[in-house]
Amino acid sequence: MEPLSIRDAFAGRHVFLTGASGFLGKVWLVQLLDLLPEIERIYVLVRPKSGATGAARLADLINHSPIFEPLHNKHGEGLSDYISGKVEVVEGVLQEANFGIREDTLTRLRANLDLVVNCAGLTEFNPDPRLSLSTNVEGAVNGANFVRSCEKAKLVHISTCYVVGKTQGRIKEFVPVTVAGSKDHYDPDQEYEYIQKAIADICESKEFSEELSGKRARIRAMRLRRELINLGTERAEHWGWPNIYTYCKAMAERLLTKHHSDITFTIFRPAIVESAISYPFPGWNEGIDGSGPLACLLGTWFRDFPSRPGNPFDIIPVDLVVAGMTIASAAILKDCHRPVYQCGTSDLNRLTIDRGCELTALEHRRYYRKNGDSWVERFILARWEAYSTEEETLFGLDNLRSLTKSITSMLRSPPSWLSKSLQDKSKDWAHKFEKGNRKLKPIEKMMEAYRPFTLENRWIFETRSLAETPIAEEEFRWDPNSFCWREWWLNTHMPALRKWCFPRIEGKQTERYSPVHKFHWTQAESADSDLVTRKKVG
Repeated sequence: MEPLSIRDAFAGRHVFLTGASGFLGKVWLVQLLDLLPEIERIYVLVRPKSGATGAARLADLINHSPIFEPLHNKHGEGLSDYISGKVEVVEGVLQEANFGIREDTLTRLRANLDLVVNCAGLTEFNPDPRLSLSTNVEGAVNGANFVRSCEKAKLVHISTCYVVGKTQGRIKEFVPVTVAGSKDHYDPDQEYEYIQKAIADICESKEFSEELSGKRARIRAMRLRRELINLGTERAEHWGWPNIYTYCKAMAERLLTKHHSDITFTIFRPAIVESAISYPFPGWNEGIDGSGPLACLLGTWFRDFPSRPGNPFDIIPVDLVVAGMTIASAAILKDCHRPVYQCGTSDLNRLTIDRGCELTALEHRRYYRKNGDSWVERFILARWEAYSTEEETLFGLDNLRSLTKSITSMLRSPPSWLSKSLQDKSKDWAHKFEKGNRKLKPIEKMMEAYRPFTLENRWIFETRSLAETPIAEEEFRWDPNSFCWREWWLNTHMPALRKWCFPRIEGKQTERYSPVHKFHWTQAESADSDLVTRKKVG
């Protein structure tokens, strides 16, 4: 097979990108601007928000997201001219037909576009299904319909490896995705209608339709969200998917393959996207739906991790994912693409969940020895080992919950022979233990969400489409064996999680980049600001 030239494939092309403000979309946008100057034009769909235009939002991103620092360093004062000459902001709404783009802009796009990359998505495991359906299903269908209306555009749809649900073992790159775990016949149209009607029935029921205001309205809104999440997780479980996210992503794939065989498209399925090996710089990360919450938890007293030793834990650095996206995009532009590209590490450079757990605990111990703020961190947590186990152990979640309940009960009813001051202190301690017990609830929910990935399923995603595609340019080659797990985990990934992800998990702000030369649009046409419609979703 003749090597695929990425530069030749993108030369003079017009590319439309959704999801450019997300973790994966931003890295791909930076790569296009940095490594592929041959590209003619990049149209970026941005939704106006909080009174800011789409152009203003993208400019703020370019000026303050650390990911754009390499571009600032490379172009300096010339960055504004360079990006304005390459990028056009198109204001739109993912959930609208034709993305709500005004008609004159649509006419121009339909004639010029070569490629549409739908990178937008809601990656939370179990969100309000109204949001997941509107973003991950309706957005995908709208993208395909938009491509259908174009003269020559092709589509790269970003999905996830985990659309395979509870299918076990080696997973080939097939389409449409099958359904494991249910004996019922799955039809995506029927399921979409069912879930939408079920959502409407709940929302319109007497319990949730009565007019309320203030605190009562907020409490009811939370109850409604819980009720809808329960509905979504039940439907996902019924069909064999581990959560609402994979349920909706799989539905989108099935709808595309059922109704859009008349357009040229490929499906790109990454596994769990994590910290960069080297591009745009080592350790870039801002995802909080991957390994971050688990790694953060293992830095606490909780060190007994429920998982199946030896189980593949398919995480992949983000720069390998964008390299795969670029290859898939170039292949479809050159008409030599495959229907599905899986992008993971479990096939060729496997990391197991127990190895990830071991490396995480090792880095936490090393960190606490050097940077511990208290004697507990320096002398106890710095020596506190973590274990990957299928069985409940002494320091497992159930035992911790039982222990805190027992201690709380004893402290709440101190012996009568104690002094009054000690009895009061005992009740104060009981209150603190009770608060600690309540903190176990979100941990329990998190562990439940991760069980399909760490304990219940064994997935090995084949990546032949990427591995077997010869690439002409060295900088675009996809090689999952290009890094060592131990070196990357200890010296790149964990420091990245501490810098970018742990603060977000704890509700804190991460640092913002502040360039010497601020970016600004130098061409009016780079900021298309009129929308046909603006609809609040959810």
